Amino acid sequence: MRLKAAGFALVVVSNQAVVARGLLGEAEVMALQRLLEQRLVEAGGPALDGFHFCPHHPRATLARYRVDCGCRKPRPGLLLQAAEKLGFDLGASYMVGDRPTDLLAGVRAGCRTVWIQSGQHLAAPIETSEPPEAAPLPDHVCASLTEAAAWILAGGAP
Repeated sequence: MRLKAAGFALVVVSNQAVVARGLLGEAEVMALQRLLEQRLVEAGGPALDGFHFCPHHPRATLARYRVDCGCRKPRPGLLLQAAEKLGFDLGASYMVGDRPTDLLAGVRAGCRTVWIQSGQHLAAPIETSEPPEAAPLPDHVCASLTEAAAWILAGGAP
């Protein structure tokens, strides 16, 4: 709530390989997103300003999703789409994520980055169509979204 009150757009950008694998359809991903957002709001959290997802995967089960796209993180396409749609400046934005691909997408889009070390940060790298690239150093490392928000609201000072 504090980020939204401070004027930040709250946008989720997500790779959704479940679509490429035929486990869920795009409409089902959107329905799940709406349900999660409803529960977030019911719990006192803020409504999201946007939700963008990439259904593609380099080795998709469904051929129509086997696309070398610009939206699958670590590429910045989802962030570029969100910024264009909502009209915000990526240079004044923060990409908060728990995977190296989140950090790389943020850097490529021109954002400052926050790496949340939730445990997922230790998971195997996601598969991309690009050769593996080391994660860039984040601007900040923390353990939770609450800590990330506090750092951002403090001006993102080192």
